[in-house]
Amino acid sequence: LRRILVIGLLACLALPVADARAALPNLVSDPASSPFTGVYPFGPGDDRLLLRFNSYVHNDGPGLLHIRATGDGAAMTDVFQVIDGTPTSIGAQVVYEDGSLTNEDGHNHWHLQRAARYSLWDDAAEVAPAQKVGFCLLDSLRVTSGAPKTAPQNCGAQGSTQINMGVSAGWRDLYTSSLAFQWVDVSDVQPGTYVLRSEVDPDDIVDETDESNGFA
Repeated sequence: LRRILVIGLLACLALPVADARAALPNLVSDPASSPFTGVYPFGPGDDRLLLRFNSYVHNDGPGLLHIRATGDGAAMTDVFQVIDGTPTSIGAQVVYEDGSLTNEDGHNHWHLQRAARYSLWDDAAEVAPAQKVGFCLLDSLRVTSGAPKTAPQNCGAQGSTQINMGVSAGWRDLYTSSLAFQWVDVSDVQPGTYVLRSEVDPDDIVDETDESNGFA
């Protein structure tokens, strides 16, 4: 009788480990909010009509999103997704956003590049594409009641040799319309009714429980 009970207990304890994917995040794009249009100067004689909005990266999976990057202080040369404490190299870039001409948002921390993509669509086709944008991924808003913060919240500073960023399960990161690149250029779009599409992880860099549901 004792042996049966012990075997049963061991089997029960082993069951969660058998499903390795239970530790993965699932990144979805919650619908963009508070859209508005405005005219903004992009250079001498080049004013552009921009559709600006708030966007969200929501982790509704069972596991946290943890991105780690290491480098020499000037560049991050290795980027990993950490799953259950184990880092796996991924094909991503993490760059320092410093307010220079090539990094215009002036956030002064490191961003995971190509974390999201925005575009405008009519019923059949894309009518206004936008560039893929990078973010410092953090827990901004709790979505699931009682969900704890488990993801690292350190996007570093200039000279950092390692950063750890991420979004906890049940949380989402907010990118407000006031930030640089939170827009679609609609200068050449005809008046009409369109759908604003937001995609997270558009290049499928992050390992997730579901790779097909990252847009809204």
